[in-house]
Formats: sequence, C-alpha cells, structure tokens
Amino acid sequence: STPPIKPSSTPPIKPSSTPTPPIKQNSTPPIKPSSTPTPPIKQNSTPPIKQSSTPTLPVTQKTPSQKTVSESKYPNESKYPIRVRIIQRLALQPWSLIELVKSLNRKQQEKCEQLEVKRILESVGIPIKKDDRKKFCLKPNLYKEIQIWQWPFYSTTEKQTVADNAREAYELLQHQGLDTDRSNLINPTEKTDTRKRKVYEPHSSMKPVDIPSQRMFDAYCHRYVHAQADYSRIKKFFKTNFPDYIRVLETTPPPKGTKRSYFDLKVEYQNMVKTNYLKQADDHALKEAEDFLVDCTKHGSTSL
Repeated sequence: STPPIKPSSTPPIKPSSTPTPPIKQNSTPPIKPSSTPTPPIKQNSTPPIKQSSTPTLPVTQKTPSQKTVSESKYPNESKYPIRVRIIQRLALQPWSLIELVKSLNRKQQEKCEQLEVKRILESVGIPIKKDDRKKFCLKPNLYKEIQIWQWPFYSTTEKQTVADNAREAYELLQHQGLDTDRSNLINPTEKTDTRKRKVYEPHSSMKPVDIPSQRMFDAYCHRYVHAQADYSRIKKFFKTNFPDYIRVLETTPPPKGTKRSYFDLKVEYQNMVKTNYLKQADDHALKEAEDFLVDCTKHGSTSL
C-alpha cells in the first residue's frame, strides 16, 4: 500500500527585519514656471494678400490675326509665292539648286520641295557653269517682273546690284531687237529735284527741249560744243595710237543667242576680242588699249 503524502516541511518565509525604502516616482526636480510669459504661436506670419480693386482681365489666347509689334516689324517671306522668291534671288546673283533650296527653307515653317524648286528654276533661269558648279541666272526678259526697290529683303547695296543687272539685261534685249518695259529701274523713294536738270543730247543730234532762258541755252550749247571737241580729240588719239584694237573691234561680231545668259555672252565676246587682238599684238598693248577705254568711259560719264 502507498504511504500517505506528508505536508512539506519547508518553513514559512519570515518577513524581513530590514525595512524596504519606498520607490520614488521621479527623481527629476519639478520645473518651476517661468516668470517671462511665452508669446502665443502665430498660425501664419505672412500678411494676408489684399484683393486689388482693379478688376482682373481674363486671359485670352492670341489668334493668328492678332500680331504683336515685334512680329509686324519684320516682313515674312513665306507670304510670297515661291516663284516670286526664286526670281528675286536670281536677279541678284546666280544660284545652284542646292543653295536655293537651303535659302528658301531657312527660317520657314513650310518647307519647299526640291522637285518643285527645280521645276521653277529650270523655267525661269538659264544654266551657267560658275565655280565648277552648275548654277542658274535669271532670264533677261523676266527682269521686268523684279521688285527692285520694293522687295523688303534686299539691302541697299543689293538693290543697286539688282538694278545694274536689270539694266544690263535690258541692253542685251535691245541689241537683239527686243524692247521691254524698264519702269522698275526708277527708284520711287528718291526725291525728285524741282530744279531743271541738265539737258544732254547725243552727239548725233542737238535738240534742246524745255530750256526756259537764253542764258541756260547758251550754257548748254557751250557744254555741247566742248564735249564734242573733247570726244573728237579722244577718238582721234585712240585711232592713232591703237589702230589694231579698233580693227579687231570692227571685225569681231558679237555672239548671239536668245537662250543664253548675258553673262556668258559678255565673257565670250571679251574673249573673242582678246584672242583676235593677241594674233597681232602682245598682252601689254592689249592692257594699254583696255585701260585707255576705261579712262575714256569715266571721262565721258563725267563730262557728258
């Protein structure tokens, strides 16, 4: 049989004779209230924005018809037809197809197609070879369409160059028996002189017109006689000293061709005269004759 379980003989825990110190809640000394009052925290230090008494205008988008001052100050070339832009460039100088396409597409939103430029270029230009590259110059009969003085993209120097080119083209057409309108050579911006201009007539005929007084008529006759005497003296001197050059000029007919550039015709004629002259004399004599002709031209333009 199992013996009965005896109760534990462990003695009971006696209370300690040493008193337990009480646990302090917080050893930090209490904070004394400051004598300086703390200013209240402001929610926003930025002053409120006052509403303007002037009513605000609504923002509107600019339509294409509205132009600013800066936009209207400079002309826009894209408003002109492409044919007009091409002939205005050709009137100034010869252009190649690649150069012309780049110039037309510079600062333009609508790009020009190379095939279209080529089609127009071949219809209004004459091909020439310049600087080892095929270029085109304007046909002489199309200079009458050029806006010499009104084209806003020409500089002052370029306008004068175009006028000189147009004048040379008109002279070429006149030599071929073709007459054309030359009204675009007149600069409308030049101030007209109210005084009577000097009347000069060619040496073949003397027809003074609209000379208001006898004194002016006498002065005109004096200048005419002086110019005629000077012209005769220079002509006689040239015939005496440069007979070979005059003989070459008389026996060398100018080249002809309606479908050729006047640049080519002029250069070809000068080369023909030079070739024929060098058969009889040397380069030094040719240079003397040409220099004398240049001096005579300058003298004639100032005296006549």
